[in-house]
Amino acid sequence: MFFFKTTILTVGLTLLALNHSVLAQAVSSDKLTHRNGVAYSKVDNEPYDGDVLNFHSNGQLDFKGGYKNGRKDGIWVGYYFDGQLKYRGRYKNGKRNGRWDTKTKFGQTKKWHSGVFKNDVRVSD
Repeated sequence: MFFFKTTILTVGLTLLALNHSVLAQAVSSDKLTHRNGVAYSKVDNEPYDGDVLNFHSNGQLDFKGGYKNGRKDGIWVGYYFDGQLKYRGRYKNGKRNGRWDTKTKFGQTKKWHSGVFKNDVRVSD
C-alpha cells in the first residue's frame, strides 16, 4: 500500500512540474500591448509577468527579456538581423540598471548607450 501511495504522489508531482514548465514559457512580443510604459497581455488585459521573445523575419532572434508587473525586468539581450549582438543589459522596474553593452552593426561599442546605468541614467563608462 505504501508503494502505491508513493507512486501516485511521484506521478502527480511530475505532472505538476511538467505543467508549470509549459506555463512558464516565453510569449511572442505581439501577444502584448503597451500603454503608459506598461506591457499588458492581450489575452487577459493584465500587466504581463514573464518572458518574451521576438524574432526577425529571417528567423533570427531579435530580442529576449522579461517583464514583472508589466515593466521590463531582468536581463534583456537584442540582436541584429544577422545574429550579431546589438545590446545586453539589465532592467529594473522598466529602467536600465547596471552594466549595458550596446554595439553597432560592425561590433563597435556605442559609447553613449553603453556603460553603467542607474534608474535609466548613464552614470559611468
